[in-house]
Amino acid sequence: RSRSQPSPRPNQARGVTRPTPSRARQVGADHHPPPTSPKSTRGADKSAKQRRPMATSATWTHSKPLSPEHHFRRYPQAWLSPVDSDSAPELNIEMTETIIEPVTASTLLRSTRASPASRSNERDPHAVLLRRGHFLRLSTILQEAARWKVRREISIARSLAVMLDQPSVHTRSTSVGDIDQPIAALTMDAALAIRGIESWLNVPDVHYWPPVAGSRTILKKLPEVEVHGHIVPVSNVRRLAGIRLRADTEMVRWVPVVSIEEAMLDLARYAHPLQAWVGCSMALRAIAPFDPRDSAESRRQADRVKLGLLEEVSRKIAKRQSRRAQDIIRGIDGGTQNSGEAALYWLTSVVLRGDESSASRPVPQMSVSTPGGRFFLDIGFPEIGLGLEMDGRTKLSMGADALGSWMDRQHALLRAGWKLVRYPYSSLSDPEGLAHLLAADLSAHGLRAQAPGGPMWRPVSSYLLAPERRF
Repeated sequence: RSRSQPSPRPNQARGVTRPTPSRARQVGADHHPPPTSPKSTRGADKSAKQRRPMATSATWTHSKPLSPEHHFRRYPQAWLSPVDSDSAPELNIEMTETIIEPVTASTLLRSTRASPASRSNERDPHAVLLRRGHFLRLSTILQEAARWKVRREISIARSLAVMLDQPSVHTRSTSVGDIDQPIAALTMDAALAIRGIESWLNVPDVHYWPPVAGSRTILKKLPEVEVHGHIVPVSNVRRLAGIRLRADTEMVRWVPVVSIEEAMLDLARYAHPLQAWVGCSMALRAIAPFDPRDSAESRRQADRVKLGLLEEVSRKIAKRQSRRAQDIIRGIDGGTQNSGEAALYWLTSVVLRGDESSASRPVPQMSVSTPGGRFFLDIGFPEIGLGLEMDGRTKLSMGADALGSWMDRQHALLRAGWKLVRYPYSSLSDPEGLAHLLAADLSAHGLRAQAPGGPMWRPVSSYLLAPERRF
């Protein structure tokens, strides 16, 4: 390339032309390296190698600060074109398109500053920093949005910003015909959150697979964000090391994401048992929707999904990871409606480990017929007439009519001979204490419950229990 022709910026897609900024000069067009003597050829080569990427990565330098309206630009839609899955069958990558509003890659803003230092001088007061060079306008999130919704949308926007920084995503068009190598893809909790699937963490770390398998995990931090008076805590960016078990990548909100099944396998392999159990339970419910009025058929569909995942685990995962991953996939149930019920079901499985009697088999979302009507228990033990209930904020904030119906349900179950044990959602802030309390309650009703332990139990860190981070 001649010196009179500027080199393209590394993050510019093919086929996208950008107008030359006003009052700007081209770097490298009129610059010549100082002459060197033949004796210093080796040093000159080294200096040239050090200078070349600098001239390429800073093609344009502005002679004066840009106004705020020029400070940001929207990501070009040409970078984020829809994907045609029939154009490259040889890649064995399944591509589909899913667009979910309001936060997508096209709604993010990117700084056009020439250097990080100048980018921090002027910042749009109506935008928040997600990652260096990536911003989100505050108007994208409603002023009256609930705190959990604000945190979830910021987490999704962070994931989008991380993926747009991956060379395999933003240096070429995302049509499959232009992809000549594997691309990076979101996974684990981030892959579920971007699809609107609940998991244990409302502000999860951003895990992604690199285009090529790496040998070490890269860790970076994303800054704390304040939106409409709500604080979104710091989260981490983690690049997974190892080999992907699948090669099916979907385009969700215009960025590549692993399939739900692969996200479940990665959670079972790498996440904490509580995080993996809850995330896999909610993902299973998304793949095989659970109908409590036809629970038998719903569980048959879920068992078919679990059987396919178990075969992949036994065939592709090393024995060290295989046992726990199989226990998680085999134990989850699509009947758990939310993260609180899934966490209670995990603790129940932990304290009842080793008890193979039919009386100790918990049934999530169990149907109970009474003279007062048909009701569904969060977790039921049909042989001993015991039900476990997780009381969340929704039940405690019901109106008068809904509260009256809830009391009628309670009395109908008690008159039918059922024994109910209720736990507040706040008890999940101490999983180990709740496990001991649960073991005592189950033992009092004739079950052989133990203290928390076994391969499915690990102490839960304060990072996973932070109230501003989890649902």
